[in-house]
Amino acid sequence: SRLLMLLVPEQFNLQTQRDLAKRLAPGLLCAEVMSFNILAREVFREVGKREATVVEDLERMIILKRVVEDHRKEIVFYKKNLQNTGFLESMNRFITVLEQAGLSHHELQEMRRHEKSGVLFESKLADIDTIYEAFNQYLGEHFVTIEKNMTLLAEVIGQSKKLEQTHLWIDGFYGFTHTQLLIIRELMKKVKSLTITLPMDQKYTKNQGIRPSHPFFESILTMQKIMGICEEEQKKSEVILMQLPESVKEKKASELAYLESQYLSPYIKPYKGEVE
Repeated sequence: SRLLMLLVPEQFNLQTQRDLAKRLAPGLLCAEVMSFNILAREVFREVGKREATVVEDLERMIILKRVVEDHRKEIVFYKKNLQNTGFLESMNRFITVLEQAGLSHHELQEMRRHEKSGVLFESKLADIDTIYEAFNQYLGEHFVTIEKNMTLLAEVIGQSKKLEQTHLWIDGFYGFTHTQLLIIRELMKKVKSLTITLPMDQKYTKNQGIRPSHPFFESILTMQKIMGICEEEQKKSEVILMQLPESVKEKKASELAYLESQYLSPYIKPYKGEVE
């Protein structure tokens, strides 16, 4: 009755299924490979939630163009940039960042009213807020972005019976968005066990300071966030440092060690060994 599930980035989903099927030959019986999007589809189907249509990048651009045209008179700071090549692409990327960070229309308004907000910043944010809110209103209840779909997933994970019997591994990531961390928080409360792999060179504590130029800065920061979530949810966590197999160490250890030591170094020393 136990289910083994491996959660990987969308672009690695098919290849990981192939690799796992070869390793577990003659095939996958009680193991599943999923991405966050596939997990959302499966959970929505299980709990009976109607799945809204997810808009892709091209559809987002079309909607943004319509929104900007409809609210042209309300846009002040970016008025001269509306016809510039790349404006919609930049605005689309920025809105995606807002969604990934979990920032809402009301939070943008609070930022505008902050005492340290300058006139220039407030003017920019006012236009962004206008476009952002109009974009969300256009989507309504019938359409969702990928990021919004992740938020909806986090809200219904608690209703899943299948996940209660699942041992879950999350692999292939070095960082998670705000919405993905919301999902992970709910998953750790639901599944039988949760294992997350992250690349780094040694063990670190939750409050240990790391310089931004560190080769594994993002991974370490992600681990510290997850450790913080475990504490908040009163879940026991353990950090295990996995060493490279001896066969890999012999071939790649010196090359990897060189890359780690020279990453973002202002004075790069040439590698003197032979490279295969």
